[in-house]
Parts: sequence; C-alpha cells; structure tokens
Amino acid sequence: WGLLCSFQHAFICGQSGATITCQGTGCDRSFHLPCAAEGECVAQYLAPFRYLLSPTREGPGTSHFTHPLPLPPRAFCWEHRPQQAVEAAPEENTVCLICLDPVGDGKSYSILVCSVCKHTWFHRVCIRLLLFLLQGHAINNGFTCFQCPNCRDKDRFCPEMCTTGI
Repeated sequence: WGLLCSFQHAFICGQSGATITCQGTGCDRSFHLPCAAEGECVAQYLAPFRYLLSPTREGPGTSHFTHPLPLPPRAFCWEHRPQQAVEAAPEENTVCLICLDPVGDGKSYSILVCSVCKHTWFHRVCIRLLLFLLQGHAINNGFTCFQCPNCRDKDRFCPEMCTTGI
C-alpha cells in the first residue's frame, strides 16, 4: 500500500505520496490531508456512536454514550464533497456567531449554517476551532458537548457537521 501511495500525485499540490483518494463515484483524485482545506476537500471522521444500557450508572437501564474506535475517514474532492442541503441565505450584514466577522452572501466551503435553526452562520475554521477547544477541555467528551452555538441542538447539528468535514 505504501509503495502505491508513493506514486500517486496529489491533484492539489502536484507532489507525490498522496494517500487519500476521493470517494466520489468514478473519481480518482488523490490528495494529502494537510492540503485538503486548501483544495476545499472534505474528510469525514464518523464515529459509530451508540447507546449502552448501564446498570451501574445512575440506576438500572440508564443510557449513556459510548464510542468505539472511529470508522476510517471518508474523503471527497471539491467536486464530490457533500453540500449542506438546508435552503437558507444569510441576511445582509450577517456575522459569524463565533468570531463576529461577516460571513458574506451565502453557503460555500468556508461558510456553514446550522441546519436546525437556519439562521446561525459561522466560518468553517471557527466551528472547527470551537470543536477543537471543546475536545481539549472535555478530553473524551468534547464531541458529546458539541452543539449549535445559538439553538443548542446537538442531535441534528453534530451529524451535519460531521458530514461537512468538521
């Protein structure tokens, strides 16, 4: 496998050693993970979260999250990356809820919207940084605390952010 990767050239930087291949049907584009953001590619890290019933925590039948080893990441080039399905457009002068800088006039690779409340906009780098800080603060529970900064939904917000590569 390593020998094959040494011959693959990344479509973003043109260098050899590209180890990630787009999962889009019929696409053979390869790239390096550090180059993914520059090429507006998406890498999804989807953990198969599941509920366990624990008789030892807070009484019989109490459920809590457990997360086994994550699934291998799925990756998509700029052409095949998943798009947010929500139909929304930011109002004039809308700012990122995290950094308070303007978000521009619509969804793009670098601008995301909460698919639940449909009016909370943020930059990709800002929401990724927020998740990073939560993970550092909560060690293993950072993702379980991850939610829309405005409406506080996490049941639909988290899967949406995972799909978009956050």
